[in-house]
Order: sequence, then C-alpha cells, then structure tokens
Amino acid sequence: MKRKLLLVTGGLLLLVICSAVAILLLVDVNVFRPTIQAELQKQLRRPVTLGKLSLSLFPLAIRVDGSSIAERPDLPAGSRAFIRMQSLEVRTSLAALLRREIQVDSVVLRKPEIELVKSATSEWNFADLTKAKSSTAGPTVNLTEVRVEDGAIAINDGFKRTVYNHVNVTLRDLAPGLRTSIVASLQVPGSGTDALRLEAKMNPREGRLTMKDLSLAGLLSATGNTGATPADGSLSGAIDVKPDSASGRIELQKASLNGKPLNLPAALDFALAITADQIRANKLTLTAGKLAATGAGTLNTKHSTLDLQAKLAATSLEELLSLARITGNSVRGFEGSGIVSLDLTARGPLTSLALGGQGSLRDAELRGAAIQAPLKVRASDFSFDRNTVRLQNVDAAFAGSNLKGWLQATGLAGNAQEATFDLDVDRIDGAEWQKATTSTQPAASASPSRLRPRGNIRVGHLLTQGLVLDNVRTEATLDNGVLRLDPLTAELFGGRESGGIVVDTRPKVPTVELRTKFEGVDANKLLSATTSVKQVITGLLLAGADARISLAATPAEMARSLNGALTMKLTNGQLRGTNILNQLSAIGRFAGYGDAAKPFTDIVQLDGDLNVVDGLARTENLRMQIDGATLGMTGLVSLVDQTLNLKVTAVLDREMSRRVGGTGIGGYLNTALANSQGELVIPALVTGTLENPKFAPDAARMAEMKMKQLLPSASNPLGVLGAIQGGKNPGRAVLDAISGSPAEPTAAPPATGQPAQQQGLKGLIDAFRKPKTK
Repeated sequence: MKRKLLLVTGGLLLLVICSAVAILLLVDVNVFRPTIQAELQKQLRRPVTLGKLSLSLFPLAIRVDGSSIAERPDLPAGSRAFIRMQSLEVRTSLAALLRREIQVDSVVLRKPEIELVKSATSEWNFADLTKAKSSTAGPTVNLTEVRVEDGAIAINDGFKRTVYNHVNVTLRDLAPGLRTSIVASLQVPGSGTDALRLEAKMNPREGRLTMKDLSLAGLLSATGNTGATPADGSLSGAIDVKPDSASGRIELQKASLNGKPLNLPAALDFALAITADQIRANKLTLTAGKLAATGAGTLNTKHSTLDLQAKLAATSLEELLSLARITGNSVRGFEGSGIVSLDLTARGPLTSLALGGQGSLRDAELRGAAIQAPLKVRASDFSFDRNTVRLQNVDAAFAGSNLKGWLQATGLAGNAQEATFDLDVDRIDGAEWQKATTSTQPAASASPSRLRPRGNIRVGHLLTQGLVLDNVRTEATLDNGVLRLDPLTAELFGGRESGGIVVDTRPKVPTVELRTKFEGVDANKLLSATTSVKQVITGLLLAGADARISLAATPAEMARSLNGALTMKLTNGQLRGTNILNQLSAIGRFAGYGDAAKPFTDIVQLDGDLNVVDGLARTENLRMQIDGATLGMTGLVSLVDQTLNLKVTAVLDREMSRRVGGTGIGGYLNTALANSQGELVIPALVTGTLENPKFAPDAARMAEMKMKQLLPSASNPLGVLGAIQGGKNPGRAVLDAISGSPAEPTAAPPATGQPAQQQGLKGLIDAFRKPKTK
C-alpha cells in the first residue's frame, strides 16, 4: 500500500516537473528582455544593453550573448564601458519564471572585460554597488552571487592603466548590511590555479592576498609587461589588508637570471598604516642572501609623492649586484666583491623621484670588461643625489699603483656632464697600465661620451716608454678621446721637465703632441731611454721641443712618425767613442797633437735647432765647442737609424793651431786654411752614425773658401758655411764680406807683421784670381 502511494506521488511530481519544463520550453524568453534589463539596471545602477536571450535549465537561468554594462553617469563622457562580456547568465527561481516574472538572484559573467576606474574624488567606480540605500542613491543591490569567469580586468588609477588577464572572481552576499565576501584568483602562466588568491570581506573591509609558488616571470607577463623577462623565481607569502593597515611577508625562492640560478633567496617584511591620503611604511625589511636593508617612508596617494629612507647595513657587494640584476638594472660585464654600507633617500613625485644617499665601500675588488686587472678599493666614502656622485677619501690600488684622493661627477641628469678629481699616485708603470686597460672584447660602436673629466694628478714615480719621471704634477682633461696633460712638470734624469702633452686616442694608432722644456737633464739617460743611442753622448741638456709622434709598436716606427722642432743646448758633456780632434788631425795631417789616442771628445757646449720631418732632422745652425776647437754643422741626422749626413766647419783656436804645427804642418795648403786671427779652418764631411761617425775632407768647400776668401772664426764657425751653401741662417760677417763691408771673418790682406803663412795664403788666392798666361 505504501509502495503504491509512493509511486503515485512520484508520478504526479514528475508530471508537474515535466509540465513545467514543457511550459518553459514553450516560453519565448525574449519577452523577458525588458524585465531583465530593467532589473539589472536597478541592481547595478547603470545602463544595460542585452544581446540574444536563451534559456538554460541546469541550472535554471537566462543566458544573454553579447552584452554590456555602461559606466556610471557621473563619470566623464567617453569612458569605457564598465563591463563588456561574451555572455551573461542571469539566474532566477522556477516559481518566478512560471509566473512570467524575473527575480535576479545571481549573475555569471563569462570572459568579461571589466574597467575599474578611480575618479577625481579618489572613489572607485564600483564603490556604489555596496553602499546602503539613501534618498539619492537609488535602489540597493541585493544579489546572492556575482561570478566572473576568465575575465580581463583593467585598473586605471588616474596615472596608468594596467590590464590583468585570466581573472576569476566570486562575490557573495552582495547586499547592504551583509558581509560581502570576495574570492579572486589570477591565473598566472607557469603557476598553479591558486598561486595568486585574494579572499576578502567588504563589511568590515578586510582580506588576505596569498601567493604560493607564483612564477615571477609569469606575474610580470600577466600584469601587462610585454617585454622580455629574463628574471624568474617563485613567490610565496601572504598580505593581510584592513581599511587602515596592511602587513605581510613575501619570499622569493629559486631566483634565476637568463636561466642561470642566482642562489639568492629573498624576503620582504612590511607593516603599513593607511589613511585616506597616504600610506606610511612603519617597517620595511628586505633580506636577500646575506643582504639586509631596513627602511621607513610615506606614500602620499593624493599627490602621488614618496618620502622614503632606507639603510643598508654592512653587506656584500656581490650580493647587492645579484639583487640589482634581479630587479632589471643593467650591470652586465661588471663584477665586484667587498663590504658596502648605504643610507638612501627617495623623495618627490613618483614620476620623477629624487634619489640621494651616502655610504662607504671597504675591502672591495671591482672587475669589468673594460679592464684586465682588478681595481682594489681598500676604502672609499661616497655620496650621491640626482645630479652628482662624489667619491671621497679614496684609497685604492690598480695595476701596481696606489691611488688616493677624490672624484666628483656632476650633470648626470642632463647633457652638460662633468667630472672633476684630485689624485695622488705613488707610481705608474705605463706598460702595466696599458696591459690592464686594454680590453679583449671587440670595440662596440657608441656615441661619444658626454662626460668631460678634468682634475689634478700627482705621481711620485712614472715609467713610460723608457722615461723615468719623478714628482709629476699635471692638470688632466679628457674630452671625446683626447687627453690633455697641461701644464705638466716633473723631475727627469737629474733635471726638470715642464710643458704640456696632448694624447689623441681616437686613431687606431694614438698620437702624442708634445710641447716641453728640459732643464739640466742627463742627456745620456734621456737618449738611452728613448732611442737606440746608448752611452754615446753625455752632459747636461737644456732643450725645448714642439713635436708630434705616433705611439707605434716599435721604436723605429715611432721615430719615423716624429715631426716638429727642437732647440737644444748641451754643456759639460762627452762624445764617447770618437775623438774629433784626432779625426781633424788626420784630415789636416797635423803634427804634434798629443791627445790623439784619447777615445772620446769633451764637449764644452753643443747648441742649435733641429727641424724634424718624418724622423729626419735637419739643422742649419748646430754649433759644438770642444777643447781646442769650435765646429759649425749643417745637414741631416736620421732619428730612425741615427745615420749622419753633415757638413762641418771646424775652427781650431790659436793655441791648438799653434800646437798642431802652425805654418809648418804637412798638407796645409790642401786641407786647412788660416783666418786673420791665426785660427786653422778645416771643412769636413761627416757620415756614418752617431756611434761611429766618419770624417772626410770637404775639397769642394775648401776650394770655395779659397776662391771667395771667406774664412770663419771660432766665434762664428757657421758664418762662411751658411754663405757658401746659401742656407737660411748665414752669419752676419759673411753677409758683410759679400757686400764689401769690412767685417770678420774675412780673407782680407793681412796687416803688417802677419805671419808668412797668411802672406802665402793671400798670394795663393790672388794667383787663383789672375787669368792664366800661356
């Protein structure tokens, strides 16, 4: 009996349901369009546009394809729609539908595009959905559930619009007076479905955002970063949010850069106080490996300004560089170790923060692609702001040199960049510095640096290109690859050097322009250091040079590139390996010269000018004074191979002329002449090299002297030579002789009582002047 009763009851119930379903199937749901649209507009307080309607039975709902919900009327015209959706599902009750009524119970939005906008009054465009009814607010929202499936949410805070994709949101109990709850998740590539999840209550407002193994690269991609994301890692943690505060901890594990593990776990702990106009960080603690930084600050949300102070305790520079790579700062090609301390400030508008701070670097070693040797910083204090970086109390070592001083760079935020410095260096080995600063990396094309460093340098000991300079003082500037050291002073080989140097590093082979003066410099040491001439010429050198040379690979190539002018004066010196008087005695066939075996020549003074073209020096006025004679020289000296091609006029003083035999010397009329002062004159040609000069009689010039009766004196040995050659600097006495004015030296008729030697010479010259008779 009971079984029959159950069967009858079930059959009747099934008949009722089937009848209801049949009725529903026969109902055209489009007749509900005005009702649904009006109900949604009443609930959402916004204009609603509906597309095609259809009925769904399980669950019972009306589906609308291609719908949109307009923005609030009080927001500016032209705003994007509040919501655009692929489909909208409006769920209602069976009883209401059978009565041909619509009571919206819940709404499901599939693949919607939702626009969240912050107004000028700092109110979000969804805030009215949870407000209680008032006399002006209109109908209240009363929904059991609103669900967003696979949506895209754009957040526009007035400064930036950011789009988040693959968002799922569920709002329950959306009605005044109820504890509206929110459960939201963001599907991040490379992470689980619940990797980023928000659970919150709207009344009172509080919530928790949790992260579990959230991919950093995926998060950057999901939040609209379309560029390359070489940094990756796994984020975990929780943030508790209330209307007036927020606190939490976020950890980063398995950090990597370009696929390379960094082995740098990091964590951020924070506590924030929140008001209507600002967010204050009472506690900020960042740890990354061995790095630990603390700070506090205030973000003014009304004016979008920040005031932050952070302190980095003594920590590892290597860890700090690793953190910089994670945050996207470019430090490629730069490595370092050491201990860093830093006090940092960040103030001003978020769009143009002014950064500043001060700190110290200790026991550091810095390496980069541009240098082959490490820069070791024993200690240095530093400070910086937006426009200036300053290093103070620097104590460093590089390529065998110890450096102390300070450096400041200004204008970093603009185009007029400038660096000034003041450095003391104990020693510099040029070869070591060149080796340490020569990069093995291919040169990259880049625009010229805008930085213009200039400052003072003091070097205790400088070794470069064979030169040894002590107590170097100079003002250095570097402008687009051109280094200027001007003025420059130094102690050089027992004397002093002063002047200026310009080094142009832009050509493939750098060039040097030299303007310098030497005073009391040891000539032998200078020549031995800069040329292949060693232990040949000694003495104290006073010289001035204005020249240009290329820093070629070999000394010969460097010498061949030399161009310029040199004025010199050498005193108290020697020409080693050659006895000039011995060479002259061989030419003049002198007798009675007692020092013929002495293997050197004492130089009382050597002076003159050299004009150098491609390593070939030409002189028109070189004058050498030795014991017993004075020599005037013109011609060429090769600085490449030290070969000589000189014309020499040697004038023996009266005492030396007497010693070598006076009028009784053999071969006198062929190789030597005497002037009116009783001085013997010997014209000669000098070839060979500086180390091994070769003297030979100059017969042509001898005949010329005899013909023109032009004989120089020891006080002006170059006069007659210049006149005969037509050179640039003929002596005044020769010019007077040619013009007929009486001046010394001349071959004029001797006064009464002149030696017979002079009378014979006069007769010989006169004989040359008379025409021959048959």
